[in-house]
Amino acid sequence: MPGHRARPRRLFLALAGVSAPALLALALLVAGGWLAFWPAAIAGAGVVLGLALIVRTHLAHLEAVADAIRLVAARRYRCRAVPARRRWRPP
Repeated sequence: MPGHRARPRRLFLALAGVSAPALLALALLVAGGWLAFWPAAIAGAGVVLGLALIVRTHLAHLEAVADAIRLVAARRYRCRAVPARRRWRPP
């Protein structure tokens, strides 16, 4: 959404939760000696950056939906009663 930005704290928490399994797997590969540190660090940075692009877009869309729900809720309690039936008039 063009006008919506994900909040930094939410972005950080979502990114930490989504990237944790991949970073844990890379850490285990390094600890086991199957992967050197620098290639794992580069792969980890790539994982975090790639997921940040996806998560940021997703959170921005969720913020837009939340704003729309807030707008509908605000309108609902401010408006007057709508008549149950309206008489139809031909054009």
